[in-house]
Amino acid sequence: MSSIDVAIPNYNYGRFLRECVSSVQAQDVENLRIVIVDNCSTDNSLDIARQLAAEDSRITVVAHDVNKGMHGSFNACIDWCTADYMTLLHADDLLPPGALRRARDYLDTHPSAVMTFGESVWTGERFVQLGPERWSTISGHRFIDGLCQTAANPVACAGVILRTSAQKAVGHYDPEISFAPDIEMWLRLALVGSIGKTSALQGIVRQHDVNASAYTRERLAAELKELGIAFDYFFAKAEAQGMDMSRRRAMLHQAMGERAYWAAIAHFLRGSYAGAKELRAMARELRRGKPFPPFQYVLKRPSTIGRATGSLRIALRRMPFVRFLINFIPRATR
Repeated sequence: MSSIDVAIPNYNYGRFLRECVSSVQAQDVENLRIVIVDNCSTDNSLDIARQLAAEDSRITVVAHDVNKGMHGSFNACIDWCTADYMTLLHADDLLPPGALRRARDYLDTHPSAVMTFGESVWTGERFVQLGPERWSTISGHRFIDGLCQTAANPVACAGVILRTSAQKAVGHYDPEISFAPDIEMWLRLALVGSIGKTSALQGIVRQHDVNASAYTRERLAAELKELGIAFDYFFAKAEAQGMDMSRRRAMLHQAMGERAYWAAIAHFLRGSYAGAKELRAMARELRRGKPFPPFQYVLKRPSTIGRATGSLRIALRRMPFVRFLINFIPRATR
């Protein structure tokens, strides 16, 4: 039976740690080990981690004497893992029931696959499973093209299960990439194998005030710039190995302009005017000489329609007349 290591990098997330670990302990798999890598937390994280280890022999605690930064913590997790498969689960995130079993079974039967991911939700959201669990296999090069064509990361860190040998082969997280190290890692992994994607829920991402998305939800321009930097590092590494990345560079440049265009409209509809202004300036710069809306982006990223609809609903609710109807109609029908 294949083995799985779950590595949990932690810094000052003591309030979330027990729930995170419990979601791993509840997984229906054997040959499971858990390591908590504490990055010199200043809260009660280490006490909680050691208590968890005392309660469950499958848990190991690695405590850093000094804070090694995000990348140092992630890379210590990679070095510790020796099982067939591994995952880095942030201490503020959760694994839904069956996540490890689903990924293990897929990787067992698809030896060329190096990585799996599925659907993810924010804590508090309701996930509705549509039909039976389905898996699809995406070739590594098609996966890379898809990311370049959309300038977006479809893979949430929570619930990404990797073939450990592939992770060791592509190496550590790059400390030069400060904001989006995950997407650069997915790109590197895609160069050495295929990707498995499932319709099942594989990760639960906790939404709170100090995670990165708390800022970028309303100021996406900064995230897009950092995303471009992560891609540039990937392109440079691939070119150093003799690969031609010129086509993909052009695809990414176009996609970033298209995404910024539609995101500017969405930000404006939500009332996030500062973010809309930044994105509009970015779209103008990247799409210089292109006067027509980039409708083709909707075909490349169908979720754009759903995002636009959500932003339109927010905009309508902010209109006085619509607010009056929302408040009045339910009362009139009582």
